[in-house]
Amino acid sequence: MGDRGVGKSFWSSVLKDDAARTAISPIYPRLGLDKLSVALGFSEVIAQTGYPSARILRSLIESKLHPDLIWRSVILTSINPTWHPENWKDIDWAARCKWIESNPEKEERMLSGFNHKLVSEGRTHLVVFDALDRLGNSWQEIRLLTKALLTVALDMRSFTALRAKIFIRPDMESDREIWSIRDGSKLKLNIVNLNWNTQDLYGFVWHWFLLEPGTSNDFAALVKKLVKAEINIVPGEHLIEVPPAILEDEENQKKLFEVMSGKMMGAGTRKGHPYTWIPKHLADARGKVSLRSFIIALRIAASNTPTSAATSMTYDNIKRGVQQASHK
Repeated sequence: MGDRGVGKSFWSSVLKDDAARTAISPIYPRLGLDKLSVALGFSEVIAQTGYPSARILRSLIESKLHPDLIWRSVILTSINPTWHPENWKDIDWAARCKWIESNPEKEERMLSGFNHKLVSEGRTHLVVFDALDRLGNSWQEIRLLTKALLTVALDMRSFTALRAKIFIRPDMESDREIWSIRDGSKLKLNIVNLNWNTQDLYGFVWHWFLLEPGTSNDFAALVKKLVKAEINIVPGEHLIEVPPAILEDEENQKKLFEVMSGKMMGAGTRKGHPYTWIPKHLADARGKVSLRSFIIALRIAASNTPTSAATSMTYDNIKRGVQQASHK
């Protein structure tokens, strides 16, 4: 669960991409990412064969098809075609829904057979659902389809090797009607919050500097000088090990950032330090900061710095960046 700009669609794309999963699998060995087959059950990308678009969803609902059938059709479509009904790929979504409505036992046998094969191979099939705010034009449509999706996700838990990963927003989590399903509390127990604390935000920036050819060596040298930590830069490498000293230690992060931003947000000491001032003024009413707004603020602040400035960002431009990022 997370609001806009925290990385839901990013993680959705990572899970779907075979190369990305292979790359990060050693970092998260307990997740078994190298033993996954992944399909998208819904996303913001339209004209996909694996799931119906919002327009098609609306048409299916208007034709009085139960929304559960829609998501069951998506799940069945996502599995290996060997286990599909005859001519499945040649029929439209309405016909697929009607087939499942008329053949519940066959559908269950197909899913059970596919699940058994996955278990024998030590693999898991994951269906990812993202961008649920695009399901419909109204909250009523979104609520109806999200509630049905959660119901189907609960039913999938009866299969040991079939799983759904659903990315939701806080307003969906707080909607009682969406969760008014049998055993909905069981799904709520599995919610993971996508939050960015101050150290995480700056840690992302450090990764960014280290992956950019134009800044990697200079930033590694700065870390060595200020923090006495070594960073091994390998040209072309997309996974660089960043020392915990600059990922977890706020004082070290502050030292690094003040080289770029200066020490104060004005002439006096009461104005605050840019390192803490930026996240504080980007936070929403719940105290949450999105990575997107943070990066926008830094980009604007750095791009408007005059050549005569002593640092990469001035406090005036930092304020301007935060102000503009807050409205995006």
